[in-house]
Amino acid sequence: MKNLVLKYIRILFLIISINGLLMVPAFLAALHFGESKEATVFLWISLPSIFFGLTFYNLLPASSRALKNKDVYLLIALSWVVSILIGALPYFLSQQIPSLIDSIFQSTAGYTTTNATVIVESQLPQSLLLWKAITHWVGGFSVLVMLISILPLLGFSGQRMAFVEVPHSIMPKLGRRIYELDKIIFGVYCSFTGLAFLLLWLGSDLSAFSALIASMGSVSTAGMLNPQEFALIQEDPYITLVLSVFSLLSALNVFLFIYLLRKSWREIFHNLEFRFFLLFIGLSTIFITLDLKINGQYKDLGDAFYHSFIQVTSFATTSGYTFHPYVNWPFFSQFLLMMLLFIGGCAGSTAGGFKMVRFLIMWKLVIRGFIKRIHPRAISAVRLGDRLVSAPTVSAVAVFIPLFLFTFLFSSLVLSLQGLDMETTLFTGISLLSTTGVGLGELGPQGDFALYSAPLRLFMSFIMLLGRLEIITVILIFFPSFWNMNRFKLK
Repeated sequence: MKNLVLKYIRILFLIISINGLLMVPAFLAALHFGESKEATVFLWISLPSIFFGLTFYNLLPASSRALKNKDVYLLIALSWVVSILIGALPYFLSQQIPSLIDSIFQSTAGYTTTNATVIVESQLPQSLLLWKAITHWVGGFSVLVMLISILPLLGFSGQRMAFVEVPHSIMPKLGRRIYELDKIIFGVYCSFTGLAFLLLWLGSDLSAFSALIASMGSVSTAGMLNPQEFALIQEDPYITLVLSVFSLLSALNVFLFIYLLRKSWREIFHNLEFRFFLLFIGLSTIFITLDLKINGQYKDLGDAFYHSFIQVTSFATTSGYTFHPYVNWPFFSQFLLMMLLFIGGCAGSTAGGFKMVRFLIMWKLVIRGFIKRIHPRAISAVRLGDRLVSAPTVSAVAVFIPLFLFTFLFSSLVLSLQGLDMETTLFTGISLLSTTGVGLGELGPQGDFALYSAPLRLFMSFIMLLGRLEIITVILIFFPSFWNMNRFKLK
């Protein structure tokens, strides 16, 4: 037990040092923009975090004991909580956000890639805007990095994300070349960020700083922009299209890019999740375009299509961009956008929601239910394309989807204590759980979550964390059997 606790502490000190290193660019930005107060705050947080984090990480003994399932889940949750608390310190100590709860909310929104805030971000110093963008960028793919590279280093090499459409012949190869896979994924996201930055900076009137924030916001599907240049971004179709395209790419399954590098075109075009995700975006864009045109929102069909595509992509990828006044759109369009929040992006992506592949498996289960009613003795397996979905995967999906819906309803019930209208309350629940952060009703398109009381803002931080870690990782910790592993053992 003592060795296990020391291993926990050792890894958490490593997390602390990493967060300290992440603050260095924000410290340099504060020096560049002449923000002396913020520069001092970043310096006094960053240096101790790096020094004490690395010191204790190296001093504490490294245990050779492999972590069990429950140890990994607990360590993931603790790592996120520690990162969020450290990430809240620059907001709080600089007094830009005097409330500690609001600072935690802002930090949680950053690491969970939720485009949510409780303050007027245009009043934040540039260094704090960059800090939130950094937390967005890191949080966007940190779950993938954690499951593919960090956890094997901790001795739990079997813990990897389940990509149900990855050929079984490829999975073993990826397992033996886990470090190469990590490099490929990191390279893809860095390349996307760099390319988006160059396209925005060289192809538009955006400043280099705004282009950097926008590129990190689109690749992480966080949807963050520099509020000081929001009007320019909103009025420039080139910028909005670039951001939408990179949000769309980042919402795809990460294995698709590995197939692309290997020129495995068949695996890309035969991927059922990829095809249905694009189909959903295409059909939703068409339906909303027609709805906007019929109801006279836009006179020109091309304008209606453009605005529809931009907003559909924003919601489907859970990036949460609010370029256009969707709050004034017809109810059909608003309801369809809300449905896209539930589904979200693809598995193995930076997007939120319960993922397209789970939706497909759920639909297959519904069809199988009807077939079993007609032919009780028929053997009907769940397939995605020409591949069988394993029974454990089907069982996991059957558990996750009702859990996702129950979490949404429970969170909305708690948020209803604020006394806001039903539209605002329900949209807040799914917006936070899907890590999107957009608003409807009294929240407004920018999502003014300061409408809620301080205790509810702390609760909303918890909901964002649930959505980013896909609920089960956090909920498991609250089960009594999680702490008493002998409870279900045969006596």
